[in-house]
Amino acid sequence: MIKRMIPLVTMLVLLSSCTLLQDIQEAAPYPDGRAALAPNFTVITWNVAKGNESSDEEVTEVLKTLSDSHTSAVIALQEATGKMLDLPGRGAHFARSFRWWWGDTDSGVALIAPVAPLTARPITVKKRELGFATPKMGLAAVYPLSGNDGTPHRILMITLHGLNFEISARGLAAQMAAIREVVSAFRGPAVVCGDFNTWSTRRIAVVTEALPGFTEAPVQGGRPGTSRLVALIGGNSKLAIDRIFYRGLHLEGPATAVPTTLSDHVPVMARFTLP
Repeated sequence: MIKRMIPLVTMLVLLSSCTLLQDIQEAAPYPDGRAALAPNFTVITWNVAKGNESSDEEVTEVLKTLSDSHTSAVIALQEATGKMLDLPGRGAHFARSFRWWWGDTDSGVALIAPVAPLTARPITVKKRELGFATPKMGLAAVYPLSGNDGTPHRILMITLHGLNFEISARGLAAQMAAIREVVSAFRGPAVVCGDFNTWSTRRIAVVTEALPGFTEAPVQGGRPGTSRLVALIGGNSKLAIDRIFYRGLHLEGPATAVPTTLSDHVPVMARFTLP
């Protein structure tokens, strides 16, 4: 019996062996000379979780390609590292979540943009995976946005990595309650995107109920569902977990899932116009 418990105990120790960070920093400098996002812009969200499938350098090359193809884009990342955030012509804010005790790489969420945000703040909750393992982070930033006639506007961007390994969805509900507080206080167009880990209809309801007045962008192309591990606790692998919600904007056609083998997620991008 004791021998059979050793692997389980070892796994639990490893899962809890992290240093909590939960702060925000400007991880890459923003270029000078650009005052605001264009009224036509793209939002790209991607959980870059690599496992053993790719390196930071390989992920960075894909991000550079996406950045070059969509110059007026805000890129929202989950499970990012600081090593992949320095892209030409863009700056980045990084909300650090944790660092494994045996490593020197911080993990968290990031927003990468061609213009600096007016404000940026992390979105944190006390709950952690399995109650004691890694935390999950959100990041909210307000960017200057130019109207079609040149009038100044502001837009709120939020990226979230939703708590995953829970049956009750209480952790995800706490995260979405914090996000609802932020979007309710902001009067203007907004985008909330990320890896919501919406692998059940209950979890989808938790997300959508916290975003009244928002519309979800439909997506063309395949999006991987939840992991096999989550499927063991009832996760539906047919439900998408990477999503984009928007308010006060015009969506120019459906969003697109970009095929890649570098992660167990794919980039999802949507094109918006300020009405």
